[in-house]
Amino acid sequence: MFGHHWEPAEATIVLTHAKKTSGDGMVTIKEYVADVRRPGAEVFRSTIQEPTIATSFWPPSIGDVVSVLVDAKSDKVKFDKDDPQLDAKTRMREQKDRFSAVGSAAPGSPAPGRGGASPLASAVFSGDPEQARAALEALRARASATADPAERLAKLEALKAQGLVTDAE
Repeated sequence: MFGHHWEPAEATIVLTHAKKTSGDGMVTIKEYVADVRRPGAEVFRSTIQEPTIATSFWPPSIGDVVSVLVDAKSDKVKFDKDDPQLDAKTRMREQKDRFSAVGSAAPGSPAPGRGGASPLASAVFSGDPEQARAALEALRARASATADPAERLAKLEALKAQGLVTDAE
């Protein structure tokens, strides 16, 4: 785009909703609220529009950390279409491979992949900010209650990697 200098960053998806649906209900365009982190800058919250010209766009879920591009002057954010997590063909191939692996595994073996939604993800998905805040505080309390400093650090690093806490916190 003219006039923009796009820099790579990452974003944690916080919430999503249907911005616009076609009259026949066949096409829905979504927008996303995300916490955006770029190197050497403070985290900021932004609304990201779903790409309108993206034949292979896989919509991210709440809690997903994805690649984005940021215009540092305007803080405008757009999805990085080169991110494999946002590529429908890549995701469908991974699902097919996972399905084949589970289908050929021994009976009783657990299925790989994500388990149930975390309490924080469920709270965020509910759309109730107080419930999400309470779930985050419970996670922070559990992390700080850990006696072993190495274990506590590992839990905090995991929360940071998910975009749930910042360096300052």
